[in-house]
Amino acid sequence: MNHKHVEDIIQKQNAEVSVIFRDTNQTQIIFEHNTHVQMRSASIIKLFILAVCAKAFDDGALSPDKILDISPDALVSFSLITDLKTRNWRIDDLATLMIILSDNTATNVLIDLLGLDQINTYITDHGYKNTKLNRKMMDFESAKKGFDNYTSLHDVGKLLLKMYSDAERGSKSALWMLDVLSKQKDKCMLARFLPETVEFAHKTGLNDGVQHDVGFLKLHNKTYLLGVFMEGEPNEIKGFECIGSIGKTFYMEVQNGL
Repeated sequence: MNHKHVEDIIQKQNAEVSVIFRDTNQTQIIFEHNTHVQMRSASIIKLFILAVCAKAFDDGALSPDKILDISPDALVSFSLITDLKTRNWRIDDLATLMIILSDNTATNVLIDLLGLDQINTYITDHGYKNTKLNRKMMDFESAKKGFDNYTSLHDVGKLLLKMYSDAERGSKSALWMLDVLSKQKDKCMLARFLPETVEFAHKTGLNDGVQHDVGFLKLHNKTYLLGVFMEGEPNEIKGFECIGSIGKTFYMEVQNGL
């Protein structure tokens, strides 16, 4: 399979770019580029928080329908919860908002609930070597001091493939996580140039100079893991268009039977 067009897109970027495209039911990787490169995670770190939340549900440590009271001190920017008057939320609804709207209040509440150290223990125990949660969302002072959140496309791909295989075996928590991902509202990156009817369950991440998107693309009764991470592109729209072009290229390859 010739991926020269994708390689050309990558070569034209002044930013660091990681790409993965593979069939979830086959061990063979269709395309991979720089997936082990560690980058600032932006909101992609929320996928690991989601996984720890699901594990707590499985273990009985948390109940999905438990109601949490959100204190005024917990409210931060980029949050539907902050904008609404409702201050009582189910845990599973907070997790859903954390993913589909990248809600930062929901994320910080879940970090407090699950424990930052416990989340990092899960990350370490599962072999995600390039991933670390060092701070809560919107904590720019910590970020300035070098305490940022990090991951790699390899780690995220490993996490998502485990989620997918667990769902295939009937895991309720894994099926729940895939359902949450399927409700993603941000279509600016990998879904940018895809038809609205295409099923794409994914998570995006955005920060200064960081544009990430990764998830499961369903085409012709097959499911593909598709991800593009970029760091170092200051022009947000340029980053979106690059990621969208890569997504469109792989989509067209599958459509054309390549």
